[in-house]
Amino acid sequence: MLRSIGVELIKMRKNKMFIISSLLVWFITFFMFNVNSDLSLEDQQMALLAGGIATNMVLSVISVFVATVLIQREYQDHTIINTLTAPVMRRDFILSKAVAWFIWHGATLVIKVAIVFLVIQLGYAEVLNASQVLDIVGNMLRLGLLSFVTFLPLLWLAVKQRRAFYPTLFVGIFLAVFISSVNVPFSQVIPWTAVPLVSIAESQAVIGTSGMIIGLVSIFATGIFGLVLACAEFARQDQ
Repeated sequence: MLRSIGVELIKMRKNKMFIISSLLVWFITFFMFNVNSDLSLEDQQMALLAGGIATNMVLSVISVFVATVLIQREYQDHTIINTLTAPVMRRDFILSKAVAWFIWHGATLVIKVAIVFLVIQLGYAEVLNASQVLDIVGNMLRLGLLSFVTFLPLLWLAVKQRRAFYPTLFVGIFLAVFISSVNVPFSQVIPWTAVPLVSIAESQAVIGTSGMIIGLVSIFATGIFGLVLACAEFARQDQ
């Protein structure tokens, strides 16, 4: 398993697409959090919250693209044949892809949040106190990490589609946008709409402890179910 993860990380390091994807996220984040001095203090605070959700959507869309490439390039380049014929557990293939994807997503997220923190310190010092800054940082980290968990079923779709690139990408983009739409019925039960509810401190106070538990169970159950489906689907595939 560790060897498989190492191989995936080497592949990612050699492929410039992954670093370009990260740079794109960071570049967009930097410019979305630029200060508009014409806004009132209250409007600037609202803009920060909206910017956090918007940049999470950007990261989610690009992360879906990365996950799709990780799986489907194996089919397009026919390197998947080596995995299908090798005397190794096929489950390791899916799990190593998931871990490599998480490492890319997590590293990109952490640096994205660091950029936001730096921009806030330089431009929003008069708008926010230390507690509010920490709330924004916490909101963004929770949004990014929990969004990743709800995207794990896309691994199953990517394996099922094999060489078909766009269906997985389009579904992922739809889910990324859906995460930003919290005003739908049963938002706490639907994993993708539960993400902002359990991530943003202001929403946590509204839904309460029971809502938090329901949302977290929905999110992690979806992620686990997605991994199980992906492993099962890949185990059934022939050459």
